[in-house]
Amino acid sequence: MVIGRDSWEKLQNDVEMIKTRVSSLDRIAVLQNRQLIIDDLKEVIRKSTYRAAVLYLTKDEISRQELIRALGTDPTNISKFTTPLLGNKGYLNEFRRGGSVYYKRDEKIDLIDFDNIEPFKSLIQQWKSKPENSQ
Repeated sequence: MVIGRDSWEKLQNDVEMIKTRVSSLDRIAVLQNRQLIIDDLKEVIRKSTYRAAVLYLTKDEISRQELIRALGTDPTNISKFTTPLLGNKGYLNEFRRGGSVYYKRDEKIDLIDFDNIEPFKSLIQQWKSKPENSQ
């Protein structure tokens, strides 16, 4: 079956429209379940300044090496701070590009305003107040 140019463009537009609608539905679901997400994050992060800092530092894409340096931690410890936020939780996204590993926090973290919610805000401040982390 051969698809003409007009049909191909229509198909591309339909796919983009579906992606936009799915994204909108995801945002609505996050906003409706905001408190559940916050409660789950409290369980995952507990009192770990480093886990809170991981989500704070990954607002923008960051390489694993940059994250290790920014956290001021030993490279062997990085998975201890990132793994609980990955996978089914979906709070942190890990991806590879050119042989390097990168992280970026999921959009739901921004939608719930993570950086301004207690106790996360305090944990981030505690992490920042450590001399090796002052920015």
